[in-house]
Amino acid sequence: MKDMTTLQKRLHCLRWEKGIKIQDLAKQVGVSASAISGYETGRRTPSVDVLHKIAKALGVTVDFFLGD
Repeated sequence: MKDMTTLQKRLHCLRWEKGIKIQDLAKQVGVSASAISGYETGRRTPSVDVLHKIAKALGVTVDFFLGD
C-alpha cells in the first residue's frame, strides 16, 4: 500500500462522519473490532480482501483509502 497514514486517517474520519461504531463495521466486514481499531492506528494492515469489504461497507472505493 502507498501510504498507511492516508488509510488510517480516512478510515477513521469516514467511519466517524457516518456514525458507524467500530464494532458495527467489524461485524459487517467479518473481522474483530480490535482489527478495525488496529487499521485505524496503524498497528495492523488490512488484507486486500478486507480493504475491499471495508470500502464496500462504507460506500467508497479502495482508491479513496489509498489516496488516489
